[in-house]
Amino acid sequence: MKKIVLFFLLAAMSHIAFSQSQIDEKWSKQYYDEKYKALDLMKLIDATKFKPTSKEMRGTDIKYFKAAILQLSDPAIEQMNRDARYLCSIKHDDYFEVWNMFYTKITKDYWDKNCKGLLCLMCLDNTANAK
Repeated sequence: MKKIVLFFLLAAMSHIAFSQSQIDEKWSKQYYDEKYKALDLMKLIDATKFKPTSKEMRGTDIKYFKAAILQLSDPAIEQMNRDARYLCSIKHDDYFEVWNMFYTKITKDYWDKNCKGLLCLMCLDNTANAK
């Protein structure tokens, strides 16, 4: 029994170490201090003409999507920032392509400057996931 538990602990630790080695330090450092708030996300929604595309949200008036964001708790916003920073750091260019597949097209420069906030929106729309 101890060998099985030890095996699973080692497997989990190696997965964590492997995942952390995939983080691109350039992007991780760039987005570290950025803290998106609900109002910042509203500005991004307006600037990008964001419209949710997930099955659950499709066709929903954007004002309800914005209202839901404004009602998020501070811990939820903090978690979203952590998830978005992680995603920006491991699959920065991949998620740029995903954004341009599902939403209004943006430039790579705009993505590089706003990746964390845009990924917050993608997470809320279920087109990105940090799990």
